[in-house]
Amino acid sequence: MFSLIYCLIKDKLNLGHRRLVIETDNVEVVDILEGNSGSLQSNTLLSAIQHMLHLEWDVRIRKIGRDYNRDADALARASRGAPVGETIFDSIPSVVYNLITSCFLSA
Repeated sequence: MFSLIYCLIKDKLNLGHRRLVIETDNVEVVDILEGNSGSLQSNTLLSAIQHMLHLEWDVRIRKIGRDYNRDADALARASRGAPVGETIFDSIPSVVYNLITSCFLSA
């Protein structure tokens, strides 16, 4: 997870973005990123992430409820076992269709 966070932050910085919001339903990840946890203190990757988070830009790290992260979790589960890289679909994957449909039906 932290390697993904590192890549996303680095990408945003390289693109010149000056505002970043990180949302996760994992309270331990929030604590670690905010430096409120003794876990992984000597981790080189985490040190690099925390360095980037303290640069001159607006970064917010928020804990969100699991219900708000349901769609992202479903997409992550659906991608397990898929090849790394870009994938082009001829039609909308069923997991995406179901997420969109459930979103409209619950509105």
